[in-house]
Amino acid sequence: MIRSHEDRGGSPPGFGTPALMRSLEPLLAAKQGRPSDAAQQLFYDAREAATDEGEFERLQQALKLDPGNVGALPAVLRHRPVAPEDEIERP
Repeated sequence: MIRSHEDRGGSPPGFGTPALMRSLEPLLAAKQGRPSDAAQQLFYDAREAATDEGEFERLQQALKLDPGNVGALPAVLRHRPVAPEDEIERP
């Protein structure tokens, strides 16, 4: 009989935080020095910027290096002015 991980009293093998980090380490090491690394650092720097303008500038730089940066994409949208016709009416 096959038992679930709950029946064995633990989490599923390979799904804990240490196992996840071990599986990501080779992927992260292979990406070292790529534009996406610099873009991710710019995203982190943007979050710590002293002004909104500084944040926006760093986010734009990050997206130039890596247009698919999943941190910078939604963050830069916060800086986009919303036209009145784009606003959502809230109840």
